[in-house]
Amino acid sequence: MTQTWIRWLPAYSLASLACLMLLSIAIALGIRLVWGRGLVGRHWAIWSLRASSIGLVVAILFGPTWVEQTQPIVSRPKMLFLFDGSSSMKLGAETSRWQDALSFVEKGLASTREDATTDCQSYRFGHRLGPLSPTTTMLTGTSVARTSDRLTPVGSKTSPYSADSIPAPDATDTRLADALRELSSRIDARNTAGIVLLSDGRVRGSESVEQLASLLGKRNIPIHVVPVGNSSGTGDVAIVSMVTQPSVRKYTENEIQVFLRSFGMAGKNTTVRILDADAPPDNADSIASVPIVLTGNAQSVSLIYNIADQPRNFRIVVDPIEGELTSRNNDIRVKIGIDRTRVRVLYIEGEVSNRGFFTQIIQDALGVARSVTIEGYTVSSALREDADIECNSFESVNGNQPPRRVADSTGVTAANGFPESRSELFSYDCIILSNVGPDILETEQQELMVQWLEGRGSGMIVCGADAIQHEKWRDSPLLKALPIFSDAVVHGPEEMLRFNIKNKLHPIWKLVNESKANDRLLETIPPLKVASRGIKAKPGADLLATVEESGEPLIVAQRFGRGRVLLAAPSLGGAGGASLHTDWGPQGKKSASKLWRNMVYWATEGSSIGRRRVTVEADKRFYRPGDQMTFKAIAYDESARRTTNYRLWSMFEPLSIEDASVYAPALWPEGVRRDSGETSPRIAWGEEIPFQKLASGDSYGLILSLNEVSDGSQSGLRMELTAYEGEEASAEKQNVEQPLGHGTQVDSMSMEIHILSDPFEQQNPLPNHDLLRRVANLSGGKALGAPTELAELLQARPAIELEAIQSEEPAWSRWWLWCLLGILISSEWIVRRLSGFA
Repeated sequence: MTQTWIRWLPAYSLASLACLMLLSIAIALGIRLVWGRGLVGRHWAIWSLRASSIGLVVAILFGPTWVEQTQPIVSRPKMLFLFDGSSSMKLGAETSRWQDALSFVEKGLASTREDATTDCQSYRFGHRLGPLSPTTTMLTGTSVARTSDRLTPVGSKTSPYSADSIPAPDATDTRLADALRELSSRIDARNTAGIVLLSDGRVRGSESVEQLASLLGKRNIPIHVVPVGNSSGTGDVAIVSMVTQPSVRKYTENEIQVFLRSFGMAGKNTTVRILDADAPPDNADSIASVPIVLTGNAQSVSLIYNIADQPRNFRIVVDPIEGELTSRNNDIRVKIGIDRTRVRVLYIEGEVSNRGFFTQIIQDALGVARSVTIEGYTVSSALREDADIECNSFESVNGNQPPRRVADSTGVTAANGFPESRSELFSYDCIILSNVGPDILETEQQELMVQWLEGRGSGMIVCGADAIQHEKWRDSPLLKALPIFSDAVVHGPEEMLRFNIKNKLHPIWKLVNESKANDRLLETIPPLKVASRGIKAKPGADLLATVEESGEPLIVAQRFGRGRVLLAAPSLGGAGGASLHTDWGPQGKKSASKLWRNMVYWATEGSSIGRRRVTVEADKRFYRPGDQMTFKAIAYDESARRTTNYRLWSMFEPLSIEDASVYAPALWPEGVRRDSGETSPRIAWGEEIPFQKLASGDSYGLILSLNEVSDGSQSGLRMELTAYEGEEASAEKQNVEQPLGHGTQVDSMSMEIHILSDPFEQQNPLPNHDLLRRVANLSGGKALGAPTELAELLQARPAIELEAIQSEEPAWSRWWLWCLLGILISSEWIVRRLSGFA
């Protein structure tokens, strides 16, 4: 409320004004004596305008002034609410500790008189001190800097302490000492009543916290504590982190590595599961599960899952244990995307009869062969039903002729002949040898295939009795890639054999999504013709199918370097594949086609980078703070041969888009020139680092060290690797101060690097209320146990009545007043003019 009145404050004293008035009258009389009486003596309109002008001037000379006075303001010393914003505050049974802290303040303010709820400031702390929410106010020095979206006034109908409107706690560390140190530099006892600390007491650096509490107590700034959290639990299990591929190939088997920490639960049994996040929580089937025994410390577990052709949302869950403090940290979600890189397949069929003389002349001239098509079914057409698979078909007459292009029933033919160069072969992801051995290829081509499989992660599928004859593999460089001992194979007459499916969880047997329907479908696989006996699998190979009676291996798979090889004794292509689709029930064609696509996707799981000009791999899947990271990169020229004629540059970016840091958690390598101008020992985001050529002469390398101390907010980083060729522009050659670039870009790729720290918040989830009580005692504060105690604390703050503020403003300094004076003078002149007196 304000009061307003007019006060006269003339610029001159009354005596001066009287003298000025007498002087003006004397001048007027002198003029009259000299010039005589005026002609307007009886013209009352002119005299009225003159009198108004003179009166207005006299009023201005007396200095009228507007005076405004505000009522005395009553204020209270500020109370600062300091909320623990670390992830441990998300723990709790029915409600979280965070919700309990917000509810405590909300109830305390609701039971406080409205005049005692003002002058409250709210903060949160974790890694650093900050506002409770984006709409709260922050102290700057000893004053308050208010934002446009300031905190809703306490006591209003809209509560500022609603958990729905305030970001949830997410900090992986609790640095209370840093928060108190920063606050203490901004406040003093004159305008601060105290600090209300709402925390579970599980903070880092408890000794520093107690020292700061004692110093604040000496400055008469008490810390009142509100201990939150139930300490009656016996222990807890939490998912700390996980490592997995963000996108995977369709119909493949993949791995998720989950990292757990248990406290007080050593020796207890539980199960880690992968659940469908899109299914109802009470009706979600386990996609994969692994039983574990808790160690009481950090541990990891790997789960294997199969993915179909659509992205999936997964929940990684640890079954809760009786007596556990909370189950809120037993659940984490992840989204797995689908890698849509097209799979290129090279299919060679050997079950082809010889052609007639004239047909042979014509097709030889065109360079095109006919395909084996039985009742409209071919392996190539089955593969092409998937839009993400490209299949080029070739055939070898009687399995002993060089492969020739195939024009199948769809009219699709291979664009070129059979690959003869390294670059042509390396553009494929998978090769299928159906009823044909490697002897139809040149030795140089077979050697290229070994490099293609072992180093580039491609896949090979071999099926049919004619494809596994030892004579065809004896002198082949590809012999070491076979998952069986070919010299033990004996060939005899064809025989229809039933077989048992082994390892039904293998990706090739995932024909339909529903597990029971899939099992029924596998049980109805028809007998197939088998002409090979005595098959013996190599150690470490996976048996996927065996003869029902003898248990002899029929389908065997193994890894070969970075690639994969699958061998099937029955003929799954040609006539054998056609009979499979006709005899496998009413959906035989669909099932047989799906089996082939599953085999291709499994074999090519590691070939997603097979066509890249530059690749990079790390020595570990994940790292911990302080670890050394070793990277090896390989570059390929236009002919897919290894080369070191390129320059490789790496750049690092945050793994999370929410990471607002400036520097990566990795240190700049010693002995490497740094042209960016950065002086920090850590690598700045976006700063380029060159890869060095290794002594071996066929690859590049880079060694980096992670920072010893993790700030907890960085879960990893992403490396962007780019290869350049051509002459690098230099300052000397271009006569400029800065380089223009690295040359022509050849290829680039990215790789995610996961960093796993042991968050302080996960090491002991039990609250530490004793520390909070010591902080209150050292600072002269209280331990608040009920919201009413907070209300009493706020009401007990002394009221400070400030002096009334009075402001003065000249009333004559108005534009309209001077305009009025001008109008009066102008009007008098106009009247005189019209009356003939001027």
